[in-house]
Amino acid sequence: MNIRRFMTVGRCFVAVIAALTGSVAAAQSYPNRPVKIVVPYPPTGTSDFLARLVAPKLSTNWGVPVVVENRPGASGNIGMEVVAKSPADGYTLVMTNSAVAINVGLFPKLGFNVIQDFQPLGLIGSTPMVVTVTASLPIDTVAGLTAYAKQNPGRLAYGSCGIGTPQHLAIELYRSMTGTEMLHVPYSGCAPAVTDTISGQVQLLATTASQAAQHVQSGALRALAVTAAHRSLTLPSAPTFAEAGLAGYDLDIWFGLMAPAKTQTVILEQIYREVRSIVQSKPIAERMRIAGVDELLTTRDVHAMILKQDVEKYLRLIRRLDLAADSR
Repeated sequence: MNIRRFMTVGRCFVAVIAALTGSVAAAQSYPNRPVKIVVPYPPTGTSDFLARLVAPKLSTNWGVPVVVENRPGASGNIGMEVVAKSPADGYTLVMTNSAVAINVGLFPKLGFNVIQDFQPLGLIGSTPMVVTVTASLPIDTVAGLTAYAKQNPGRLAYGSCGIGTPQHLAIELYRSMTGTEMLHVPYSGCAPAVTDTISGQVQLLATTASQAAQHVQSGALRALAVTAAHRSLTLPSAPTFAEAGLAGYDLDIWFGLMAPAKTQTVILEQIYREVRSIVQSKPIAERMRIAGVDELLTTRDVHAMILKQDVEKYLRLIRRLDLAADSR
């Protein structure tokens, strides 16, 4: 019996050593063939920009091709499902944004689980949104907006880039925290919503700081607060909601890479270190800043925590609003 136990323990020990040796070997040889970064959106927009910004640097550092492949459709869900079902070997990654957290509530029958089927690789940037009002409205603070909305329930109209978009949910989060009533006017895109806010057809709008900046600087729009927990590099004079008196408000459009869930930790850490080093370099950071993307570097664990928190936050909002994918 003792011999059998000894042999069993020995086999387990050998298995553990073999697994560790295999992990080390995988890390040492990775990557030895082309790596693909899937962008689950068309070849425009910030996710695509960031993927194409990072890919050439990774290719140079690793000595293998790093290609960007656009797999748009179903609000990003097609590309996400492709990656979720890809081999977990580090050779297929996906450049995601906070829309993946929103989609959990909008699409109850997804072909993947964004929490269970992916490993976050750390956030690399964000595009803070800013809540703006038309210049003709006599409001210049969040407190003033809340007071005006409560004195005139249902009379303020706010535009959005579409139902279920981050810009829509940004105002709805504010409404839910302040108990205010407003009329929602969804548009098929951000550009017409900005135009109608400037003209006063709608009085309120949440949009990215980079899209609002020129209109705020010209005086056509007035910036009340940025939606993120940090100020925007593009509109540094606009306070956060916490600074404006609404503690606990935090809604950001973030971006980061993810890999299939069972990818080895040693490979995940290698990718994380390479990408972090690239984003921290001055030339890349400057290109991001010009494009309106704030550097937002986190660890893999913090990325995972933010993803989970956002899934829960958006799910509550979407259920309260009774939204579904077919209502967008």
